[in-house]
Amino acid sequence: MEQDLPVFFPNQHFMDKAIKWLLRERRNMEDLLSVLAPDLKDSLDFSLYETMDRSFISEEFREKESDALFKVGHRKEDEEAKESFIYLLLEHQSRPDSQIRFRFHRAQTAIWTYFTDRYEQAKKKGEEVDFVLPPVVCLLFYTGKDRWNIPSLAQAFGFDEAFYPYTPEQTIISLGLHMFDGEKLISSATPIGQSCRLITITEFEKDAFKEAVKEINFMFLNEDDRVAYRKFIHFMVSLVYHRREPEERDEMIEFIKSIIIPEEVTEVETMKKTIADVIFEQGIEKGIEKGIETGIETGIEKGITTGELAKARADILRILKARFGAVKEEIAEKVGPLDSMEKLDSLIDLAATCESLEGFERGM
Repeated sequence: MEQDLPVFFPNQHFMDKAIKWLLRERRNMEDLLSVLAPDLKDSLDFSLYETMDRSFISEEFREKESDALFKVGHRKEDEEAKESFIYLLLEHQSRPDSQIRFRFHRAQTAIWTYFTDRYEQAKKKGEEVDFVLPPVVCLLFYTGKDRWNIPSLAQAFGFDEAFYPYTPEQTIISLGLHMFDGEKLISSATPIGQSCRLITITEFEKDAFKEAVKEINFMFLNEDDRVAYRKFIHFMVSLVYHRREPEERDEMIEFIKSIIIPEEVTEVETMKKTIADVIFEQGIEKGIEKGIETGIETGIEKGITTGELAKARADILRILKARFGAVKEEIAEKVGPLDSMEKLDSLIDLAATCESLEGFERGM
């Protein structure tokens, strides 16, 4: 499995991780902003584009699965590109979150605080530096189907109208996947537009879903971009495992194999096997059934716990080996003693999405 094609295992954070993975691609962010904020997009310099580790701002933001931070440049004519940031917040619930704007506000403030502290530290060392804060653009990606407005900070806090003019506000670029802007993006013949179309059709009736997948596959083939095409296939297979009923999955995977180019069939088979190994914990399931039948509840609980821990440790090492080849003994030695399922589950996700073995070690 290529390093830039992570395996998305079933969990409640799938959509967050998948969308953030799509937006790691510079072209996808450019195409997204071309629809949502064309004037802003034209003023940005994407040669500096990269996904940032949110923990550089504050540890508070490290664990937020629904947030992402991207660095991009901006410039005026004949000037060197300067840093700016795009803070992405993903939202899936149908009911409006009154704290959305405040969450963005806290993220902006945390970023500016980081750069202010860095400036103060440089001044203490006697360095001559200019006090410059980067622009931080707020981008909301909403996948819910119900329309809702984002209240102002003053409204969210329940302030009297007399205090509205004295409460800070910011403009939020908002994409509602099932709203007008979402339809506009989906209608565009771009990789991000068609990937978002896939998200919106996953609940279609089976034959309608197949027909739509066939159309999108044809569009990607016409793009003549093998890298984008492989990522599309990867995303499509992941969606099948996460959003279609279990009894449909094998049929859907066989259908995908029948419409893609022959050179990519092996990649789909590899994905299918890797994901299936994690989904179907046959040994544990059989142990539970046997334990229930014999009524030895204490033995069941102990056996299940031991089996789950051992399988989770093995899954981590197997995923790392499948993605990066040989796994260093130091990593295996660190994983071996772990006895917290919560920690092991987080490391399974990290093993599936990290960009390198070094990145996995840092995240441990």
